[in-house]
Amino acid sequence: MSWEISAEKIKITGTSPEVEIGGTNPKISIVKSGGPTVTLNNSVAGNFTAASGYAVSTITNITVDSTTIIVFSPVNSAAALSVRSHSPFISAVHPGSGFAFSTLTASFFGGTESFNYFLFK
Repeated sequence: MSWEISAEKIKITGTSPEVEIGGTNPKISIVKSGGPTVTLNNSVAGNFTAASGYAVSTITNITVDSTTIIVFSPVNSAAALSVRSHSPFISAVHPGSGFAFSTLTASFFGGTESFNYFLFK
């Protein structure tokens, strides 16, 4: 593994590079010259399986607040089919408790659709 740190960049290379940022308020800022700055504070990742027999699943995560951006991706074939057929989306954000995940077509989840999510704060 090699490290390169300069005023321009931090570069970590190798066969299995890892970066861990710890502390009570970790932060990553991505700045593009002449463009926007993206800052990630206290970002959280998780996963869930949609509730069987419902068109809405409620995902509990107390770190969600009113400015949280929630991104999800399917992790199995049932979830991928659901994305294609039923257009799931984040239908509500409940600060301090989580978010609701619904289908646009009001179709019920089968209960086998698994998703990963990432909360940007």
